[in-house]
Amino acid sequence: MKRVDARSEQSVSKGFYRLPQIIGDRKANPPIEPLLPISRSAFYAGIKKHIYPAPIRLSARVSLWRVEDITRLLEDLGNNKSN
Repeated sequence: MKRVDARSEQSVSKGFYRLPQIIGDRKANPPIEPLLPISRSAFYAGIKKHIYPAPIRLSARVSLWRVEDITRLLEDLGNNKSN
């Protein structure tokens, strides 16, 4: 029986994403695959319309999103697709 380390599971469900980790970045080396394949402007428009979670601002130039919020968003979008 394989043991699962609880800390490794927590690290997946807790933490933060930066925007390129959410919408992807083809220019990065190596390229970052998107979790949500939309443009930056569409993502920010969705935040303004309360479709997507608002960021946590660390400074004027640094925004983060909780992993839990993005995971919930992706689950909700997946559930809406199947309906």
